[in-house]
Amino acid sequence: MPRHLPLVLVLLLMVVAAPAHARFFRTARSEGGSNTIVVNGVTRDYELFVPPQQKSGPVPLVIVLHGASSSAKGMERYFGMDPVARREGFAVAYPQGIGKVWNDGRPKEAQRYHKGSATADDVLFLQMLTDDLVKRGIADPHRLYLTGMSNGGHMTSRMACQDSGRFAAYAPIVANLFVVVAKECKPSMPVPILIMNGTSDPINLWNGSDGGGKPDAAFFSTDQMVAFWTTVDKCTGQPAVTKFPDTNTRDKSTVQSSVYGTCADGTKVVLYTITGGGHQSPSAAGRNVLTSIMGQRNHDIEAAEEIWKFFSGYHR
Repeated sequence: MPRHLPLVLVLLLMVVAAPAHARFFRTARSEGGSNTIVVNGVTRDYELFVPPQQKSGPVPLVIVLHGASSSAKGMERYFGMDPVARREGFAVAYPQGIGKVWNDGRPKEAQRYHKGSATADDVLFLQMLTDDLVKRGIADPHRLYLTGMSNGGHMTSRMACQDSGRFAAYAPIVANLFVVVAKECKPSMPVPILIMNGTSDPINLWNGSDGGGKPDAAFFSTDQMVAFWTTVDKCTGQPAVTKFPDTNTRDKSTVQSSVYGTCADGTKVVLYTITGGGHQSPSAAGRNVLTSIMGQRNHDIEAAEEIWKFFSGYHR
């Protein structure tokens, strides 16, 4: 893992500017905007987008998790999910990690960013957040979805491992599964999952990493991650491969999807290969962000559109 990683993510931020005893309170506005929820005495923040269609009743909910050293508001601007949500009629929540990082199952790594992050119960936070939005009539409990980028993608994988039945589908972006998390990963049911990685990512290396001698930092290669989830989901046969048009030749990258569609309980494992892509979420409309450090941002597809297309096919 490159030693400049924390600085990289700080620069990215600058550019894109429950257990029975748990108690929580909310001071939230149902129309969206900045919200808070108190989890075990700790005030947690999140941004909420609610589409006009919600006035007719509960709608699907997509939770989007930011990367390390980023923010909920920065992720909302960068990821491009709100325009899709407005058109398709689903809500989007952007939670904020303590110290701008998620406790993704590697407490020692979280400690490097913020001393409170290693003890943050982010699993409980996401559970209580979804429960509250369902209780308030905003979210449909059968159509909850989770995605995240980088550290947020790792938190997405942790939730898929620990509470696989809560969300109907998952999408970790530029976030290969950590070895220590995989060892403890025992989903209670098959997990529909979409993976999106760049072959030239300088941070989430396509071929994985041994962590440089730090066990907490070792992570799978992309092929190993796909093999892990296709095994969990009992997939058979070869994937259906689709090559997307290279509509923007200036981004020096192309997109291919591989869909493992014959899996248990109707689940699918989908890999988006961004050949030449970096530590970026693809966006046809989004601008380039620190290309010299983060690598290329693909402009042939809109990640938010592809993720919603995948999510919309599942419900619990």
